[in-house]
Amino acid sequence: MAKNTIEIFKETPITYRGLSPDLRIDLINEDENKIDVEVSINIKRHQFDDDCVVSFQPYNNRGAALKPWVMGTVGDLNKEDKNIFKYSVEINKEDARFRILVSKAGKFKKSNVNRLVGKAEIKKFFEDETDKSDKKYESLLATKEDDIGTIFKLEMEPQRIPWLILKKGCGIKYNLDHNVNPVMKTLIYTSVVRDIVKTYLIDENFEDCVFKEKWFQLISKKISQPIKEFPESLIDNDPVQLDKDALLWIEGVVETMVSNLSDANGLTLIQKFINFSNETLSDDKEDKEY
Repeated sequence: MAKNTIEIFKETPITYRGLSPDLRIDLINEDENKIDVEVSINIKRHQFDDDCVVSFQPYNNRGAALKPWVMGTVGDLNKEDKNIFKYSVEINKEDARFRILVSKAGKFKKSNVNRLVGKAEIKKFFEDETDKSDKKYESLLATKEDDIGTIFKLEMEPQRIPWLILKKGCGIKYNLDHNVNPVMKTLIYTSVVRDIVKTYLIDENFEDCVFKEKWFQLISKKISQPIKEFPESLIDNDPVQLDKDALLWIEGVVETMVSNLSDANGLTLIQKFINFSNETLSDDKEDKEY
């Protein structure tokens, strides 16, 4: 006889926020109707019985749930300090929701049941509290992976958010989202932000673009300059050539928007770039000396 999961007792909440959450769910890849997620979980601090079963269940924003994946028993999971699982979920990023369920087999009125003893309802992906300083600007730049011939490319259309397309299968999106490689992030975002600002200043098709307005509002705030003082165009029509002052202004914007982004500890992206590069050079030197 199949067992039904029922809620009889108040379940223990499993945390996914704060400095030391029980679990976190990270987006590692995104396609149009599918996402790949990484689930990290450690529930040792809870007094669940070893025979309790832990399951991961995705569902969409309309409540339609997929069949749960069994992650293992509490006893198995508690053997490790951290348990990491990867799943491919056929729900798009915006609609994705998740449950972590901890259940214990038992009896209820002579029926076999799984009593729910622990639970988490997750409605968004994990956000590192130390990296919120650049979320505002990154929210104006959508990213996704695709089978492209280059490492990355920028796609822009009027009345559409700029899209940063990253080569699929290289882990680039994961590295950018999690600040794994500041060198990669600095180089990619420097190029992308420069091209976005240049396009908005040179292409008349973006004259009334709502995302141009949003980008310029953010730039204005970052560089403390009113939008009315921005260059009107990258083109000097008399004679037709690139406006050198506008080019210098763009480089100043890029420096502020990318290089000087700082985390909660005050460390700028350019400083992370330098530190990472120096560490790499030091490691290479030690290898050669050895």
